[in-house]
Formats: sequence, C-alpha cells, structure tokens
Amino acid sequence: MKILRNKKGFTLVEILLVVGFIALASIGIYAIYEKIYISHKAERTFQQVNLIYRGISQLYGNSISYSSLNTSVLISGQIATTDMINTETNSIVNPFGGLITISDLGAGENYQIVFQGIPTDACVKIGAAAAASIFDFKVGGTSWAGWSGSTAIKISSHTSTPTTFDTTRLATACNQNTGRGVAMVFIPTSK
Repeated sequence: MKILRNKKGFTLVEILLVVGFIALASIGIYAIYEKIYISHKAERTFQQVNLIYRGISQLYGNSISYSSLNTSVLISGQIATTDMINTETNSIVNPFGGLITISDLGAGENYQIVFQGIPTDACVKIGAAAAASIFDFKVGGTSWAGWSGSTAIKISSHTSTPTTFDTTRLATACNQNTGRGVAMVFIPTSK
C-alpha cells in the first residue's frame, strides 16, 4: 500500500514560470512608462518655449530692439521658472537637461530660442506642436542663421524662402541625433 504524502510548496518549474511572467510584465510596464515620461517632458519643453516667448513679450513690450536679450536677462527678469534654472552654472535647462539659450538675431529686430539635447522621440512631438504655433523653427545646429547640417521645418512667408511644415522632413531631421540629442531653434513670427 502506497502512502500519499501531503505536497507542500511549488516546483522549480512553477517558480521559474512565475518569475518569467513577472519579468515580462515589468518590461512592458517600463516601456509604457518611458513613452509617457518622454511625452510629458516634450509637452513641458514646448510649454517652456511659450513661457519664454510670453515673458519676453511682457518684458520688452513694444520695444523694437532685442539687442540686449540673452539668457541672463531671462533669469534676472524672472521669466525662467525655478525648475528651469541651473544655479551651479547660472544657465537655463530644458526638461531633458539640455541648455536653453536666447539671443537676438543680429540687428535686434527678432530673437531666437535654442533648445539643445532634445531626444528624437521628443523632437518629433515638439515639432508637431510648434508647427501649429506662431514659431518658425529648424532642427539641428545652434543658431538660426548660417548653420550647416540644419533642416528648416517651418519658415513663414516673411522670409525669402518660405517652407511649409512637412512631417517627413521633421522626422528625418529629428533622427540626426548623434547620442546627445538634437537642437531645435525657434523664432517668433509675430511679436
């Protein structure tokens, strides 16, 4: 006669299956979290572009010259919020940790806002938002004028060579990421 033992616990195979399922679920959750996190930062970055634009408009009012405009003016004029200011370097940073620089475009008639270190996925999202805004913008380089390797994404008719928004051109330009992100340069089309 056989004596039946009372089985307690799980077999090694059962434990490995459970651990495997937990690992797969964790990977899926992380992938979703990463996309949501980048989307949130991209949205925050475009909010910063608008915040800077509105702040400069209020600070300069009806002024016809932006020749004194620079990053220090944004900090001292309290246009940049505390989460944007790197107090160690006295610079302004975007949600991805890249520098934000502001400068006039030479004659002081307009200015540029440069966001550096933007990841490819975020670049496309920010570009799509910028296409529907008052900003002209380019991807690549660090200045509006005279930079090679940049791609004009949206240029209004006030320039000599207008360019309409094209999502393919935006995606291609954003994919020029060399590991440190791409730069996006914005200029307001109305002041």
